[in-house]
Amino acid sequence: MKRKEPRLSIIAAILIAFTTGWVVVSNSQGDNPLAPTVTATSPAPGATGVTLNQPITVTFSQQMSPASMSSALILNKADGTQLSGGVTYGRTVVLRPVVGLRPNTVYTAEVTTEASDLAGVPVGHAFEWGFTTGASIDTTAPTVTFTNPANAATGVPTNQLIVAMFSEQMSPGSLTNATFTVTKPGGAAIAGTVSYASGSVTFNPSYGLSINTHYIATITTGARDLARNPLASSYIWSFDTGSDPAVIRPTVTSTNPDSNATLVPIDQNVSATFSQPMNYSTITTGDFLLTWSGGSVLGTISYLYDAVNNVTIATFVPKTNLLANTQYTATITPEAQDLTRNALVGNQVSGNYVWQFTTGATTSLATVPLGAAANFAVLAAAGVTNTSTPTTITGDLGLWPGTSMTNFPPGMVNGTIDVDDPTAQAAEAALTIAYDNAAHRVGAFTPAIGNVGGLVFTPGLYRSSSSTAISGGGNLTLDAQGNPNAVFIFQIASTLTTSSGFGITLTGGAQPSQIFWQVGSSATIGAGTHFAGNILAYTSVTLVSGAVLNGRALAGAHDLTGAVTMDDNTVVRPAP
Repeated sequence: MKRKEPRLSIIAAILIAFTTGWVVVSNSQGDNPLAPTVTATSPAPGATGVTLNQPITVTFSQQMSPASMSSALILNKADGTQLSGGVTYGRTVVLRPVVGLRPNTVYTAEVTTEASDLAGVPVGHAFEWGFTTGASIDTTAPTVTFTNPANAATGVPTNQLIVAMFSEQMSPGSLTNATFTVTKPGGAAIAGTVSYASGSVTFNPSYGLSINTHYIATITTGARDLARNPLASSYIWSFDTGSDPAVIRPTVTSTNPDSNATLVPIDQNVSATFSQPMNYSTITTGDFLLTWSGGSVLGTISYLYDAVNNVTIATFVPKTNLLANTQYTATITPEAQDLTRNALVGNQVSGNYVWQFTTGATTSLATVPLGAAANFAVLAAAGVTNTSTPTTITGDLGLWPGTSMTNFPPGMVNGTIDVDDPTAQAAEAALTIAYDNAAHRVGAFTPAIGNVGGLVFTPGLYRSSSSTAISGGGNLTLDAQGNPNAVFIFQIASTLTTSSGFGITLTGGAQPSQIFWQVGSSATIGAGTHFAGNILAYTSVTLVSGAVLNGRALAGAHDLTGAVTMDDNTVVRPAP
């Protein structure tokens, strides 16, 4: 298979490996321009309402090695438990779990760095994304929504690819030369190759089409969607060729953001509209690139056919929010082709189509409403324990439904104390709502697995499918980049821990009130640590000797055995 070389060099992804996982600390793609990349996933990153019989698919820029992919595509539940399943291979790799997905559950999928293409070239970086299931099973039969050529079309170019689009994602293995055929009347099927990408199947005639000839295309009921639902009936259409191949090359007619746009939102997707329908398989993350001065942005490509205007829109979806106040360059190479194999006309001598835009400093991520829990600096379900006298809490202290409160006093509370009363009960209910609000946020996110000490995070959504720690390399810096309303949300499936003396540094106007740590089990803040933000723990929060928390320690969301343990600490509830 011929490997396409991107027109832009792709800067190395800087990955720091830890015993508990990895963290992306640069928006770059890997230092090998030939490395395969993730082009699309299903479910999409951040998808909600995913059906329970949905398999997991990953489309790459190249054919992948079956041996490498057998263990390189992983699916985890929120508690870190890995789901086993069967894997099918190709350019699109499918993981079908042995048991169905659970309803209303957050899952995290990952392509590890063990994945490699047929030549043995590994991906330049791991790729992780999350999605949330609904409560239903997919039993709806897929349909064919569009074909090119259209039914009864005449004068079709002899270099035309035959394409059909479906109402939903299809099982790649069900679309073969046995289920998609093109014939002449009364004749055998013509030779050609069948490929599938992002809801579109393409038949590529081996020798081109004959001039002035009638053809019949058929997709049989052997074609199935990802849930194995077949077409309700075979789909058949026909067309007639003309006498010449088409030689009109496609162009980019518009972009979003516009060229030289400023104050672009940092959660912006980047799209280009082409002058005619395009061959999806020729527009991958090796052909549609987004770069900045520090490297190349990780992301996937989605496609849309605009039937009204008969054009294709390709969209680069960044895996994480873009950097604020940063100039980006978008590039589409002439490897991008239309359905008659004509290459894109660029606006550069190189043949590339290039435009630039600059981001602003804002994010659309909304704060997590704390409701009746907002007045509390410390809140627990089963018990609150202070093991050393000097602990001081500024803000309310609450406990419900438990009544075990140790060493208050002499521990000091500059606020009210509510034990097993309606105020504390309402606060625990509000904590559960806030916990769920943070846990179910979707959209582009930055992985925060393993040790994040020494890193700098800008406002946005951060996710760990296991644990997060600040255990070396320095404090974790949260930089609001001049926006005092900037929100940071951390979704952590298991534990949050800090080692002694390692904590949080706030810069750029970052506010503790706008930082939320949704912790799937327990949080432990190490001795002498200065920590910031609202800890929303499913189970417990422990502040080790001398730890200072500028925020809230709220424990027991969903779990009424949750406790808060303190030892010579200072906890200050942040201003709203």
